[in-house]
Amino acid sequence: MAKKIALLGFSALLVASVAFAETKSNWIEVTTADDGIFSAKRGTFRSVKGESSALFMYQTKNKKVEYYKVSIKDADCDSGYGELKFFYMDGRLAFKGDYVAEGNSVGAGVGDFMCGVRNAVNSQKS
Repeated sequence: MAKKIALLGFSALLVASVAFAETKSNWIEVTTADDGIFSAKRGTFRSVKGESSALFMYQTKNKKVEYYKVSIKDADCDSGYGELKFFYMDGRLAFKGDYVAEGNSVGAGVGDFMCGVRNAVNSQKS
């Protein structure tokens, strides 16, 4: 009887794990634009030499996908305004965007996310 209960419990755990794994995404939706969604890839955040960066995916409503490495200076996070830089995967600059904390733009959403992750990482270190 104990073996049947243990086997049943293990089976339920296995089914739950598989179901959870299928629904868990490596992408976190960060902000939306008129024609698409910006999402950050889990585990790609880096803070090096006064600058924070992460990988982002932009998916348009017609399912076109673009990838960028986005960076912001730590000083811009601290001041609450500045500039975001979007780079293609080969390292070339794609474009720049304005950042104003708690604003209503895509740049504000991406910047608030990056600065929030940076603050969370720094608070865990102390």
